[in-house]
Amino acid sequence: MSPGATERPRAALASRPRRPHLGTMSWLARIAERLIESSRDAGDLQGLAGEGKPIERIESGLDPLEEAGFRLMKTEGVVPPEVALMNRASVERQALAAAATPEERRKAMSALGETQMRLAMLSERRRGLRY
Repeated sequence: MSPGATERPRAALASRPRRPHLGTMSWLARIAERLIESSRDAGDLQGLAGEGKPIERIESGLDPLEEAGFRLMKTEGVVPPEVALMNRASVERQALAAAATPEERRKAMSALGETQMRLAMLSERRRGLRY
């Protein structure tokens, strides 16, 4: 061990739950595991909301990684870009229906068309249908 480096007490290592052998994990999983361990050792993972409670399992049929991302967005109050554009299109449809003059109607149609185009482009990019 190099001078100045600190050694973890053996008791702390023995009380820690066993993790999968790092040799069987991908490089990204090893980095994530090291970051989790360093945060746990520093005490950054204590006192968080929901600590000690099981994670609510929702069977959505999605990939677990996507499901975790959606759960995180829900708890933080963030909506995906597609949902934001759909909400914007709905507001613009209402503005189009309420337009009284031809000029207002033209502006509302232009705004709605642009939003629908952005939504279509985003959907195609998500599906991988790039031309």
